[in-house]
Amino acid sequence: MPVSDIAEVDCASNNVSSGVANTRTVDPAPVAEDFNQVRKNIYDIGNYCQSNSVRSLTNEEKISLVENVWKPQPVFKFPSTFSSSSSNHTRSFQMKWLEEFEWLAYSEEKSGSFCKYCVIFSHSKNVGKGDHQLTGALVTQAFSNLKKAKEMFRKHENCTYH
Repeated sequence: MPVSDIAEVDCASNNVSSGVANTRTVDPAPVAEDFNQVRKNIYDIGNYCQSNSVRSLTNEEKISLVENVWKPQPVFKFPSTFSSSSSNHTRSFQMKWLEEFEWLAYSEEKSGSFCKYCVIFSHSKNVGKGDHQLTGALVTQAFSNLKKAKEMFRKHENCTYH
């Protein structure tokens, strides 16, 4: 916005004027091109999938995040992905999975799912005997391979680090 468009506002009456004794220069608030670009939901689990962001949280903040993790409304439209098969079948995350797997959380920010407990409480990116495996999908990366989603969810909940 050009400087010439900045107005003088009377703080007592909100009247626009020039040269009034009780005035100050007001720069209008910036208008975002896309509201979604500036909005960040602090309860979106995808904001915490990098271990450094979780380590800075207090125990109380971690508990609050678990209890208040963002959950899509029933009318939420999950992104669709095309199947690699010749049938051009599309798949999308299913709301019922959040009910079936209570540890599962969907991230609008990352367009995929995570294990909320593993994201928030895991101490290391390495797991397994001798710490030779990386956690990967559902912990440090959004899970989005929907073809075998339920199979992977069951496998995850039976992992020793879960």
